[in-house]
Amino acid sequence: MRRTVSLLLIIISISIGVIISSFASQKSTKQTPSKKPVATTPSTTKPTPTPSPTQTPSPYTEIVPEYNCTVIEHEVFTKINKARTDAGLPTLEWSNELYRAAKIRSNELVTKQSHTRPDGSSCFTVSDELARENIAYGYSTSDAVYDAWINSSGHKENILAKDAKTVAIALYIENSSKYTYYWTNALGR
Repeated sequence: MRRTVSLLLIIISISIGVIISSFASQKSTKQTPSKKPVATTPSTTKPTPTPSPTQTPSPYTEIVPEYNCTVIEHEVFTKINKARTDAGLPTLEWSNELYRAAKIRSNELVTKQSHTRPDGSSCFTVSDELARENIAYGYSTSDAVYDAWINSSGHKENILAKDAKTVAIALYIENSSKYTYYWTNALGR
């Protein structure tokens, strides 16, 4: 019996050894994620960069450098000067001061569509250079706003005023507002 127990212990020991050895070899063959960067075979060609999409310039945002205004504002300026030339009048000079004032007024039109400013003062308080003002709202193109002004006798009179010497046109866009597009045509002497 002693012999049987000894033999049995030997078999159990060998079996446990085999199991442990089998388990250890399985564990060592499992892939564990590497925390270190892995070097790969270097490429002999550079990857082609993906070109970024070309954005089409917008007349609402593209700047005309000589005037520091947007393309759409400049389009109205050009139309006004053409109307003056067609009427035998001199062209108007672009005024940076009037542009500053027109931008303020266009912004103010969002809250009050009037020649009276939101604080109750006259539109002429925005700049000492301002002599005449045309305003419009809701027109999304230079053609539309120009046509509205030139086909209105009072606005046309301002555009073709003989004493006018300087001009600026400003557009303010407020997408969340009632009219979205707010225009000011500021004229000076």
